Amino acid sequence: LSHLPERLETLRRVGVPYTDEMIENAVSDALAQAMPDGSRVGGLIERYGEETTVRNFDDLAGVPTEMDAMVAYLQVLGQLVDITDTVPTLQEE
Repeated sequence: LSHLPERLETLRRVGVPYTDEMIENAVSDALAQAMPDGSRVGGLIERYGEETTVRNFDDLAGVPTEMDAMVAYLQVLGQLVDITDTVPTLQEE
């Protein structure tokens, strides 16, 4: 988890819309997302929105695993995309 801010910064450089606040709170937010009973959940919801999934992803007690982090990350990525701006194109054969 300690390298998470650097990884988010790298992703931002290639176009992922992470804010400074998201990067600064990356470790805290990752822990909050996988520990629904923790005190950090409020800040996570403020930064990522009400749709953010907060739960124990692998049903194992204790510190979140890499699998928890991966699932949480993929879910957040899906929420950062605004599909209302995309226009589907159909190819005629």
